[in-house]
Amino acid sequence: MPLLQWKGKHSVGIVEIDAQHQRMFAIMNELNDAMATEKAKGVLEGIIERLVQYTATHFVTEERLMKEYGFSGHDAHKRVHEQLAAKVRAFQADFRQGRVAMSIDVMHFLMDWLDQHILGTDMEYRDYLASHGAK
Repeated sequence: MPLLQWKGKHSVGIVEIDAQHQRMFAIMNELNDAMATEKAKGVLEGIIERLVQYTATHFVTEERLMKEYGFSGHDAHKRVHEQLAAKVRAFQADFRQGRVAMSIDVMHFLMDWLDQHILGTDMEYRDYLASHGAK
């Protein structure tokens, strides 16, 4: 059973964004499975790299849509993205250098961030973008 499950409450009503969020859930579940089955550090590193890269792609998509539709919260949302990206890149660097191990605490941080970012910060643009024609 996946650790993170996509539910209707996670939908922002924009097909591209919802698909990206679902993909991020899948990568997180893959990372959890690899950790649970004690995969080698190189395997975990590869999954973390995909998560970091895919998250960056996702942030660009969200920011592009917010800007395209004139969402007034764009700058604040972008700052949240930048802060999270910096935290994840710092974890990734520490993991690569052996300063931190992939742990349940790290998984919980990543899961909580993803869930709370979608249910909190992302929901701030949902109604606005939908009312301006974003699908």
